[in-house]
Amino acid sequence: MTAITTTNLRINSAEQLLESVSEPASTMLYVSYGKNTPWLNDSSPNTTNDTISSKNEVWRDLISGKKITGNDITLTIKRVNWTANVVYTQYDDTANNLYDTNTQFYVLTSDYNIYKCLYNNNSSNSTSMPTYTSFSSTSTEADGYIWKYMYTLNTKERQRFLSDNWMPVKTLTLDDGSPQWGIQTAAVDGAIDVILVSNSGTNYTNTSNVVITISGDGTGASATGYVNTVSNTLANVIVTSRGTGYTFAIATVSGGGGSGATVRPVIGPYGGHGKNPVYELGGSNILIDVLFKGTESGYLAANNDYRQVSIIKDPLMYGSTTVFSNTIFSQTLTLAVAGSGPEYVDDEYVYQGASLSSSTFSGRILLWDSANNIMKLTEYTGSPTTSTLNGQTSGAYRYITSTINPDLKNRSGEVLYIDNIQPVTRAVDQTDNFKIVIKY
Repeated sequence: MTAITTTNLRINSAEQLLESVSEPASTMLYVSYGKNTPWLNDSSPNTTNDTISSKNEVWRDLISGKKITGNDITLTIKRVNWTANVVYTQYDDTANNLYDTNTQFYVLTSDYNIYKCLYNNNSSNSTSMPTYTSFSSTSTEADGYIWKYMYTLNTKERQRFLSDNWMPVKTLTLDDGSPQWGIQTAAVDGAIDVILVSNSGTNYTNTSNVVITISGDGTGASATGYVNTVSNTLANVIVTSRGTGYTFAIATVSGGGGSGATVRPVIGPYGGHGKNPVYELGGSNILIDVLFKGTESGYLAANNDYRQVSIIKDPLMYGSTTVFSNTIFSQTLTLAVAGSGPEYVDDEYVYQGASLSSSTFSGRILLWDSANNIMKLTEYTGSPTTSTLNGQTSGAYRYITSTINPDLKNRSGEVLYIDNIQPVTRAVDQTDNFKIVIKY
């Protein structure tokens, strides 16, 4: 006995994540960044792994994060640009590999239209880019390919969610005024758009008397067979009426004076081609697009770097059991100090006590604002007091006058995603665009 988990299960999991940040009682997901100190080799970041230790390090090195909203997330599929002289895979209801990484059964054109390939003319090269945008029919191009127009990417989708490797996909539940709604409502459940020739047979000399008979659990489908007059074989079958309601169908060839030709109807997906692009095209991945703009009105630290991106689910407010829900969080510990003398330096450890190793409180400087005697720390441990705060590298010392705690309770949220990257330096006027793909 064998069992499988279907593509539909993976799509359902992706949909659940998408819905979790869009519902009224939504899950709080945050794209976060951290680690302002170097890897062993910054040009080759440490390998990411799924251990408790790694998740603890995310929290220890965490700097800031921004909430993912419903506008920041989409289902996505692999981007496949239509290119001349490529053989595209045709849709087949019996195919077991339509959603494999290397399968190309749909394309994105230069018009930002997405088409599904229903027939590839016996594995011929595609030489005619599809351009039609009919809601209810398919298009047969000059190269013999049959395409189904699925939807068009709008401006927002192109700007935010179209990347070199991925493109957005969605199924509409309401009329949004786009062509896609017309395509979905015009889809025909159980239609037969293509009948494939499995065996071309022999001795078909009567080209006007080839009969294609279709039977099954649907109604209304009909087709015409065409003979290759040079080889006297069945060349192809053209569907003249798509019919409706078929979940299985058999087509037979008779007449024409020949024998041996066999054909196979291809049944459309549930609801019909174009009814549900997410499930038809295998939208089992999530693309998240979040922008960090400068200091976000002074809330985030800049003029330092980071080397790690993460996603954290439902963290708690500092000192509370309530889930944090603000748009932005800062996880640095902020200290105001008083005194003068040598200046602290960014990335050095500061501590209270006889030494760093025996300290009662310590942390690493993310940002030292010497003009205002304020510092922001990561990797902090222990509880600061008003005693001297020593700089391990600089030899600087000041007295702590006040403390601003981080926004989140340490280790209170689930770390869902970790990506170790090469260093990125943040500037006060810089916009960081985080595009994260989660594959199911």
